[in-house]
Amino acid sequence: VGAEFSAWSGRDMSVFELRSLSDELLLGPAVEVFSKLMQKPTFPADAIERTRDSILVSLKRKEQSPGSVASLAFYGYLYKDHPYGNPASGMEEGVRNIKRRDLLDFYREYFVGANVVIAIVGDLSIDQARSWADHIAGGLSRGAKPDPIPEAEQLNKNHSLNIEFPSSQTHLMMGQVGIARDDPDYFPLYVGNHILGGSGLISRLALDIREERGLVYSVSSYFYPMREPGPFLISLQTRNDQAAMAEGLSMDTLRGFVDQGPTLEELESARKNITGGFPLRISSNKKIA
Repeated sequence: VGAEFSAWSGRDMSVFELRSLSDELLLGPAVEVFSKLMQKPTFPADAIERTRDSILVSLKRKEQSPGSVASLAFYGYLYKDHPYGNPASGMEEGVRNIKRRDLLDFYREYFVGANVVIAIVGDLSIDQARSWADHIAGGLSRGAKPDPIPEAEQLNKNHSLNIEFPSSQTHLMMGQVGIARDDPDYFPLYVGNHILGGSGLISRLALDIREERGLVYSVSSYFYPMREPGPFLISLQTRNDQAAMAEGLSMDTLRGFVDQGPTLEELESARKNITGGFPLRISSNKKIA
């Protein structure tokens, strides 16, 4: 039908995407196929096995990546038994053992009208958009919203987890349970983090640790908001013999920023940088959606 379909899953959501021309003669058939995929998945055995093999290969590849190993350990310790402690791509045992009936049970419970959000952006009227949204959601069982995700508890003391890995570089991640996307402090913290470690080579962390001392190849910080509080994270890569010093300086920079806050010059620069880049963040239908 001349359209693009894609899907992906995170720790607390699954997303299905359709990209099509707006012409009714082309959009209509595309939406019909998209709706069928959403409303009547068949999960054929050959597709399950093909996907299973692909995921297992990806998981094996991640075992060879120090960054992936560090991320898995970081989330696992930070969130422990909380659902966010599990990687979105799954674990090898679970991927190997999942059955078609598991997929069907999961679909019937969570892919329901009460649990769906539809965003439509393009050259169509609001009435057309409502009609397509109703068509897509109308074929799903009504269902019910799932139970709330449990509240994630912040760590109450420092903990260091060291994993031996045959690499000349150390990947270091440090952080804490942060905020949810709907937190009223999201935007102030977004601006603050932009100054601390979210603005590339001009951030505090990059200037203190990379530019002035040359201790790291890269360093950044970010909030990863989800439905429930996602992590605040500082991530860096450095030589093995410089890891302890880089970690200490990162913490010093963080403490100094928390205690003293940004300068007026840093705040004004961050405002200009964020607002100046905003048009690029909404430069396509996909980005707006």
